[in-house]
Amino acid sequence: MIRHIVIAAWRNMAANKLISAIAILGLAVGIAVALLATLVIRSQFDFNRFIPGHERTYEVTSVMTVPGRGTFHNEVTTADTGALLALNLPGVESVTRLMIARDRAARMLDNETVSLQHGMVSGRETLYWAEPNLASVLPLPVFRGDLKTALARPDGVVLTRAVARKYFGHDDAVGEQILLNRHPMTVRAVIEDLPAHQTNMESGLFASGLASFSGFAEKLDPASFNTNTHTYVRLKPGASHMAAESALPDIVERLARRLGGGEHFPYALSLAPIASLNLDSELHPGVRARLAVEGL
Repeated sequence: MIRHIVIAAWRNMAANKLISAIAILGLAVGIAVALLATLVIRSQFDFNRFIPGHERTYEVTSVMTVPGRGTFHNEVTTADTGALLALNLPGVESVTRLMIARDRAARMLDNETVSLQHGMVSGRETLYWAEPNLASVLPLPVFRGDLKTALARPDGVVLTRAVARKYFGHDDAVGEQILLNRHPMTVRAVIEDLPAHQTNMESGLFASGLASFSGFAEKLDPASFNTNTHTYVRLKPGASHMAAESALPDIVERLARRLGGGEHFPYALSLAPIASLNLDSELHPGVRARLAVEGL
């Protein structure tokens, strides 16, 4: 029976070549689009889920109200927000900060990157200054070394496997030295490459924020309001996200007093789950509508 059906279908296609070609092409395009949409949507819903404990890990987001211009949400806070959260946030287990490193000697170039060099191999990379307790909040998958202690010394740096291969020719570069903006640093850990398009982290490269030339070491004006720091919070198992959120206005009030802000300080904080940062409509207006279109 099946043989006869196949023969009949083949004869019908041979007799109507143009219509058959259009039908097959349309089917192929439809299948390809469906597969592509499935992959895109799946990657969006797998966002940051490679990080153990992601379900109780949050990025602190800023909400700034500008008179006449509206309200703006972004993923950075002031550098001292982390300390206030660690001391005053109920249910907090650990807080850590990341700051994009910049090359002050290359201001006319792309100062959102730094210079890395090992031997004859050099390049520019996006890299974060990170606090030593990075692994307590963001326990990224490790290939070699110990992420828990990698940034405890001022000269510590953490690379991904791909970057280690680029500069050293092999993955296991623990113990090797590399120049960061002409400062010697030592590779203390190598982590797995971060999954493409499945994390908000711009890089898997981290240097110790204890370095004397790090962004955290800069002396800032206590009255300045500079939002340049990614602040991450991990709550204790069973801790209430709502209880933590309800404490944020008081923390903002403390921050306002430190900055000399008045009663109507146009600033607020929020906790965004890291596994749904990409779907946060406040940070990314229209993202859910775009995903819905892609899923059609």
